[in-house]
Amino acid sequence: MRSATASAALKRVEKTLGVELFIRTTRHLRLSSAGERYIPCGNRASNDGDLVSRWCVAGKGMAVKACLDMAADLLSGNVVNVMPEFKPTPTELWLICPSRQSITPAVRLLRDTFREKSRAILNQLIANDILKDSVLT
Repeated sequence: MRSATASAALKRVEKTLGVELFIRTTRHLRLSSAGERYIPCGNRASNDGDLVSRWCVAGKGMAVKACLDMAADLLSGNVVNVMPEFKPTPTELWLICPSRQSITPAVRLLRDTFREKSRAILNQLIANDILKDSVLT
């Protein structure tokens, strides 16, 4: 993402929140006191996706997360997409079996259920203008 795009997105976030998150000068960029409240620690990391989701819902910061993973919170308004113009690279959801013999009718049913439920969630996100319909193509 270009720095101008990121800067514009941050300004929209600040406008939405009604606070200045950063103090900008021609030479420096640093968190304001309000920014420190919204972004208390910019170096948080976790391999626990659920923990990151809970941080976001609790207002502890921002994260890059899959829409399927955050769908319930996006649809309920618990979290918002702060960069709607950002188009992430679509990825696939894989169901991996150790061998062809493992692909039983139950596994096929599981795969079809995942596909059906994922498409339903994506359609809800599209209907609520959270995603563009191009994600289904």
